Amino acid sequence: MPNFVADNVRSAESQLLLRAVAEELKIPLLHIVRSSELSLLSNDSPDIALNTIRQSAGTALTLLDSYLLGLELADTQDQLELEPISVNSALYDVMNELDQVATQHQTKLQLNISNNVGLVMANALGLRAALLSLGVAFIEAQTLQPQTRTIYLTAHKRADHILAGLYAENSPISAHQLNAAFKLYGLMRQPLTQLSANSAAGIFVAKNIIQAMAGELNSVRHNRQRGLAAIFQSSKQLSFI
Repeated sequence: MPNFVADNVRSAESQLLLRAVAEELKIPLLHIVRSSELSLLSNDSPDIALNTIRQSAGTALTLLDSYLLGLELADTQDQLELEPISVNSALYDVMNELDQVATQHQTKLQLNISNNVGLVMANALGLRAALLSLGVAFIEAQTLQPQTRTIYLTAHKRADHILAGLYAENSPISAHQLNAAFKLYGLMRQPLTQLSANSAAGIFVAKNIIQAMAGELNSVRHNRQRGLAAIFQSSKQLSFI
């Protein structure tokens, strides 16, 4: 017999996430519109305007791919197919994909990885999409900071878990605030005001994707920096379960 209550709850959650995603996608699209208008009013080289528009369009497409996966998982509650994945390689690829977004927001990216981190059981497409969603949200949040902005893409081990995430010295997110935002999601337009003046849809999209890989998204402190990390059991540990 169909579970209509569960279906209705899932449908409502999907609609809330869709609204949040639409709000987030407005940002790069507005950049495109404003850059086009400014190029018509200024004497700057057309190449400068075209480069800005290209970067904004690239950001929108990057977000869209990740958000579509997150929306699909929110709607179906499916689990992604897992395989041993190198988080170091995933973070390296994501850093390269975030480079244009970071440049546009005057933010530096730095990769901090260790050779002995090992593998996690995850989904390559899902891990990339989750980290990209987190990355864009983190970069946009750092533009509110007055000092030099650097985001660290970091992978490290903690007990029998491997953590892959993004950190900053001035990140304001605590575990308590993040958990409160998850509870407020859908009730407030800006559930993560400590991080973003927008809907912070990327955080909630990433949460859906990470959960679909049997992982957890949480606020983590590492090397005097706080950030958001995907937490997985190592593939070696899982082999003994």
